[in-house]
Amino acid sequence: FIPENVKTIQKYAYAFGENLERVIITSKNITIEEKAFYGCGKLKTVLFLGEDIEIDENVFGETRSFRKLLSVILA
Repeated sequence: FIPENVKTIQKYAYAFGENLERVIITSKNITIEEKAFYGCGKLKTVLFLGEDIEIDENVFGETRSFRKLLSVILA
């Protein structure tokens, strides 16, 4: 779970997180920098509940089990 007050997930912030399986991002106006989740081998789902999300290139590189990228815009 990424809290609402987070505005940037920095490069390599969660890289190689061995037990990371699911990420929920609730922030609005967030930037996810390159390779922030690089090599998270068990990551399967990322759920965006906010809006205006900027995702750099190769954020999820080498994340082989990645299956779902969900974006839900809340009114």
